[in-house]
Amino acid sequence: MSNFSAVLNWIDKNKYQYSNKIVLDEKENDGKAELEIISKNRLFAISLSHKNKIKVFKNQKVADWIVVEFLNDNQINLHLIELKRTITTSHWQKIKEQLKGAYEHSFLLKGLFDYEINEIFCYSAYVYDKLNNLNTTNPVFLRNSLGNKSQTSAIDWNNDKINIHNLSVSHKKIKLKLIDDIGKEVYEL
Repeated sequence: MSNFSAVLNWIDKNKYQYSNKIVLDEKENDGKAELEIISKNRLFAISLSHKNKIKVFKNQKVADWIVVEFLNDNQINLHLIELKRTITTSHWQKIKEQLKGAYEHSFLLKGLFDYEINEIFCYSAYVYDKLNNLNTTNPVFLRNSLGNKSQTSAIDWNNDKINIHNLSVSHKKIKLKLIDDIGKEVYEL
């Protein structure tokens, strides 16, 4: 980890968090939220969206936060996190693109820290879920979209896996409580 300390010196200390307890936030109106994450392992969290995104990538859509969980001297878990107020079909399609962009951007962090990725987790933290299992017998809501590949159905939202660059990745949904018009929750890894 001696290299790790040197790398941290290269990054503006106001742009990341490094602790066993981090607070991820989103200030945009469509996702005002605070998600506190607690872990027995050290966490490094950085937001590469909005003003901090890296402009060389084709995909400029990036999830709100990339969190690196240090497991041991050479392995990490990668956590890609998007915070939204409401999940709709169009929001879910956008979230998947943002998670894909965060995955692409995370390789810069992986390279900086020189660790092997053990596992990848994606998270959608939200207050309102308009795509939940719908408890319906209407098959229209439960089928894959036809004809328009940019659309998506509720099927993958309601599964615990999504595909990112042909990888089947764990997707966890975190329900936020609305407190003072901000979605808030504490989540333990």
